[in-house]
Amino acid sequence: MLLSEKEFHHTLDLMEPESGRLPDPVLKGLDDWCQKSIGIRVYDYFCGCTRGGRLRVKIVLWDQNAKKKVMKGPNFDEKKQKNFAGKFAELSRKYQLNRDYQNESRLFICYDTIRDQLQHQILEMAGKELLLFAGAPDVWKLYIHFTRIHIFYETEEQVRIHEADGQNRILQEKCAGVLKQYDVHQAFADVQPCIFTSRQTLDDQYEGSMFLYTR
Repeated sequence: MLLSEKEFHHTLDLMEPESGRLPDPVLKGLDDWCQKSIGIRVYDYFCGCTRGGRLRVKIVLWDQNAKKKVMKGPNFDEKKQKNFAGKFAELSRKYQLNRDYQNESRLFICYDTIRDQLQHQILEMAGKELLLFAGAPDVWKLYIHFTRIHIFYETEEQVRIHEADGQNRILQEKCAGVLKQYDVHQAFADVQPCIFTSRQTLDDQYEGSMFLYTR
């Protein structure tokens, strides 16, 4: 599940050090509690309802690694959901905010992340500069998809050759350098933005279809 455009920009605004917004004491309390009890940050929250009409609080975390800490594999960790619901309701009562959400037994807690959407936004902003690297030797196509740059050579043999001769490393470094200019929140920190593959693999494994490749 992705944040909506409105939610994404609201969270992004809160992450700006001089956003001008008055601090939300519920968010601050939730973030402080979460850092102490679980070791992860809470960047925002959104109150809404599930399709079944239950009150829902969406907690915005940094990335999938943070989300794993509040899940049990692919499933929700019910104990952590209850802890989040209890703390959220407690803080809402304390500060007299979110009046419909002050009873923890009525709340459904879910989670979303901001880092992948930040990466996507950065890649969109840097797209024209990144596409210039499509002219590197033996590169057939440079394809930007959501959070990564997919560099296609003609053959798998060329992938191996350019891994050995250092071209892939140089392309990684150049692409990372371009992204760093836009990456004020370090969404690409410690990430290699490029994936190297080939037209041969696209044809053999995905019927030559970019749709199947990215699905």
